[in-house]
Amino acid sequence: MFDGARLVGNVVTVKVHLPDGSILRDALLNSLPGDVLVIECVGDEHCACWGELRTLAGLIKGLAGVVVSGAVTDVAALREHRLPVFSQGISAVTTRSLGESGELNGPVNIGGVAVNPGDIAIGDDDGVFILSPQQANELLPGLLAKEGADRARREEFLGRLNSR
Repeated sequence: MFDGARLVGNVVTVKVHLPDGSILRDALLNSLPGDVLVIECVGDEHCACWGELRTLAGLIKGLAGVVVSGAVTDVAALREHRLPVFSQGISAVTTRSLGESGELNGPVNIGGVAVNPGDIAIGDDDGVFILSPQQANELLPGLLAKEGADRARREEFLGRLNSR
């Protein structure tokens, strides 16, 4: 929700059956500092499940960030509070605490990608990647090498620009 937002952390999955957002209270209570809540919204696509009050609770809890496969609300406040929140949309319509449904730490589907508790979420201005711990271990050496090569090329290109 703000420029320069970055997150890295252990995934805690939440399935919200809109318009009932009561499972999010359990998710906040059971999360640990550094966790990333990954929320699959099922139901009314115009209903926002995350806003300012949950963001403040997440900051108090020490969350690394939140990923929502649905809408959020209170966008100005989310930008101000600077908890990294990634969503698919914005809505003024919000959830209610009905205490009827939802699932914590089960498999979820985010944009066609299966996500499980304990996966690793990595996000920045360009979007969010979610990897299993095994995928992260396999890919990390190659990704670090690519980042180093990209950094060297960037410096080379900038050097050429500055010498003009």
